[in-house]
Parts: sequence; structure tokens; C-alpha cells
Amino acid sequence: MRSLEYNVEVVGTKKAIAVLSLDGYVDSATSLNMDEAIDSILQQRTYHVVVDLTKVSYISSAGWGVFISKIKDIRENHGGLKIAGMRPDVRDVFDLLGFGHIIEAHDTVDDAVAAFETALQRDKRE
Repeated sequence: MRSLEYNVEVVGTKKAIAVLSLDGYVDSATSLNMDEAIDSILQQRTYHVVVDLTKVSYISSAGWGVFISKIKDIRENHGGLKIAGMRPDVRDVFDLLGFGHIIEAHDTVDDAVAAFETALQRDKRE
């Protein structure tokens, strides 16, 4: 049986960005773990979420569905969801599904965090 482990770290100058690092295989069974992890982040009222997929080798439709199901709640709370570190096979599916129009993708977690930091600074000035 394949597994999925995760870790959550709150980062950024205002500690307003959660980085969810996944390790393993996201399928219909393990996507429930990912769903619970994102829910726990949102329950902490953290709505800027970076999902680190560097160590994820596969995401099923159930896994992609979790991301899509969380977008509305995150955006209603003036937040965002960014994905970082996709392996080529995972990125191919992401692109094929057209998720680039819905979820912002970055090469690295640092790039995704920096994008949030820039947006938060811009929002603060407005």
C-alpha cells in the first residue's frame, strides 16, 4: 500500500503563509490525508497555502479534486493556493487538465512564498 506523509510549516515575514509539504503518492485513499491537512491549515485561518509537491510522484484525479474543492473557501477568505516543485509527470497532468488557469504553479517553494509575500505587501499598500 502506498502512503502519503505531510508536514505543515508556517512561513513568511508575517507568518501568514502555510507550506504543506507532501511526500508519497496521492490517490483516492491518501487524498483524504491531504484534504484533512489542508482543512487543518484553513481552520487556523491561514489562507495563503503553498503545496510542495517535490516528493510526490503521482496525483490521481481524487488528489487534483481536493485542490479544486478548496479553492472557493480559500479565495472567499482573500487567500490563494499555489503549487510548487511538480515533477515532470505530475506537471504534465496539471497542464493537460488546464489547472494553470485555476492554480498558480511555481518551480520552487521559495518562488511561491516570494509571490505571496509580494502580493501581501502590495495589498498592504492599497
